[in-house]
Amino acid sequence: RIDLSGTLFFFGILMGVASLQDTGVLTQLSGELDQLIPDETIIATAIGAVSSIIDNVPLVAAAQGMYDLNAHPTDSLFWDLIAYCAGTGG
Repeated sequence: RIDLSGTLFFFGILMGVASLQDTGVLTQLSGELDQLIPDETIIATAIGAVSSIIDNVPLVAAAQGMYDLNAHPTDSLFWDLIAYCAGTGG
C-alpha cells in the first residue's frame, strides 16, 4: 500500500528546494556561507546542527543544490561529512 500523503509531502518539499535552486537562492546562500565560514568541515557540521531543527531530506537536497559537483566531486570528504552530520543531527 502506498502512503499518498507522505509521498506528496516529500514531493512538495523537493519541489520547493528545486524552485529555490532555479531562482539562484541556494547558490547565493552557498556563496555567503563560503565567505562567512571558509572551512568546509565547519559548514558540514553547521548543516548537521541545522538538521536537528529542519528535516534531513530538504536540507540535504538543498545542500546538493548549493554546492556544485565540479567543486565538490561525488566521493569527496565534504559529501561524506554532510551525510554523516545530517544523518546524526536529525
